[in-house]
Amino acid sequence: MPKEKTAKKTGKLFGVINLIDLLFVLAIIAAAAFAVIYFTTGGFKRGEPVIVYYTVEFAGETKGLHNSITVGENVKDSVKTYYLGVVDSVEVIESRQYYLSKERREFIPYILPDQEVILLTIKADGLETESTIYAGEIDVRIGKELNVEGKGYAFGGYIIDVRTEPRGDK
Repeated sequence: MPKEKTAKKTGKLFGVINLIDLLFVLAIIAAAAFAVIYFTTGGFKRGEPVIVYYTVEFAGETKGLHNSITVGENVKDSVKTYYLGVVDSVEVIESRQYYLSKERREFIPYILPDQEVILLTIKADGLETESTIYAGEIDVRIGKELNVEGKGYAFGGYIIDVRTEPRGDK
């Protein structure tokens, strides 16, 4: 019995491109378009563009380490490598501990002579929504732990102050 000539199901669209390959290419193009939109618009966040100033407290640091911080330098998160902004100001206060005096029945401050508290204020372009303030790629809120890295230093501390002001390029 002679073989019949039938159309072979090759899975090719118009005999040129495999249908599965076409779907794969379309999925790649859609993913690329999504990524471009997501990363260029701040991740689909909606809000008011602002300039964010946030202060991070680094307690118990070795005295003199604040000298390695330069105002105006870029800083990033030392763990996640996110860009955090630019150092706006550095303030140093003495490091204290408190102990309970049984005779006076009160807490007495004790200054730690070899340690200091560094208050680092960072300035960043941000976005303010109804519930969250974003500075660059991170959400900033009081109490959030942050690992800050600059040229020659890396500190771990907590955000203790967040302020915003309107950005002039609305």
